[in-house]
Amino acid sequence: MGDEALPRGLALDQAFRAAYFMTEQYVALEREPDTGLVLYEQYLHSDPARWDDWKQAVRRALSEDATDHLSENLDRDERARRVLELLIDAVSDELHVAAGMCDIDLSEQQFDNLTAAVTSRLDSAFDFDWAPHWVRPGSVHTWPVEGGVRSRCGTCLADSPPLPQKETAAQWAKDHEASHAH
Repeated sequence: MGDEALPRGLALDQAFRAAYFMTEQYVALEREPDTGLVLYEQYLHSDPARWDDWKQAVRRALSEDATDHLSENLDRDERARRVLELLIDAVSDELHVAAGMCDIDLSEQQFDNLTAAVTSRLDSAFDFDWAPHWVRPGSVHTWPVEGGVRSRCGTCLADSPPLPQKETAAQWAKDHEASHAH
């Protein structure tokens, strides 16, 4: 089915199936999927409360006064807050990609509300940590950005400023990680 044949909107049950299939595809794609993600897939597949939870999450996501769950978690330590920020970014990215693939037209506020609902549910039910399986042990996570290359400290998860070369960015992360040892 080409993109032009996809509907602009989905019924509640179709959206649930799409979310399940997307999770299933992602688990199958990962070489070593995160335990929390596997448990989430199992929950979507068989938990008796999943449909009621889904409807509740959609209601919350579509409400204009959805609570920003970042403010609900202020008692976290700095790294745990950063992990949650990265989870929120990842969920938002995936929702935007899925909406683009399905040609679903949502406002940024609706995307933000949906992101908050999904990540809130994940955050309340599962323990997450930032552990990119695409970064080899001993290596540093780097990525290109406009104006250079950035890297991420594996300890506090701070991001480097844009630096001119991948090697420079990787060194920044290594030096930053070493600063935590003192």
